[in-house]
Amino acid sequence: MGDLKQTSDLIDRASRFFIDSRSPDTAALVLERGAKIIESKFPETAAEFFSRASEIVKVEDRPRQAADYQSQAVRLLLKLKQWDEAADAISQQQQLLLEGGDEKSAARLSVGLVLVQLARDDPVAASRAFKHSSGYMESEEQCTVSELLDGYDEGDPDTIVRALNRPFVKHMDTEFAKLARMLQQQQMAAVAKEEEEASRKKKTESSPLPQAEAGEAADAPPKEEVKDEETSGTAPDSDDDYAGGLL
Repeated sequence: MGDLKQTSDLIDRASRFFIDSRSPDTAALVLERGAKIIESKFPETAAEFFSRASEIVKVEDRPRQAADYQSQAVRLLLKLKQWDEAADAISQQQQLLLEGGDEKSAARLSVGLVLVQLARDDPVAASRAFKHSSGYMESEEQCTVSELLDGYDEGDPDTIVRALNRPFVKHMDTEFAKLARMLQQQQMAAVAKEEEEASRKKKTESSPLPQAEAGEAADAPPKEEVKDEETSGTAPDSDDDYAGGLL
């Protein structure tokens, strides 16, 4: 691991050297290849290298290549579950795809952005992302995302799971498909928890009193009887008093 850390430092220095030498293509290539070398041990640094490579070729007016580099950064950020950073990276990649004239890929990526915003527990941002890109989405994509957002808006886990189970979502890029499964599992776990709590509450309400408490309640004499017994026990016996005096 120490060797890879040193390697990442050398990659960083080399890329900056080539930038200063006005060799941006070489700098981007160094960052890309270096990121692939270190990503297994230092995924965050690798994601940074891919993003920097994307920025370099973007300046060179090659948006499609920049989008390819950015997609690698997105992949790693999703794997790390860094949702905020992933959302920003996806937005940048989407913009690059649109600049390159690839609306189909940009639309598919919009679905991924919606999933990430939901993972961030921000349905409002997810809805905003959908509205921003619905104009160039295909009908299947629109219907799937619309159903998904309706499920979150209505708090309907069944609708959410059904939308996330669409073939279109299952066949997205690996990390997005994994994210969709994670959201599904969250909804199913929430439903199971609610059902368990409802079942426990129902059992508590319908359960009889403990046997000991029930027996004590049945054996306890009525209050009036107790009062009568106390009264009769304290009253004096007049016959007994006079009998002592006569003798």
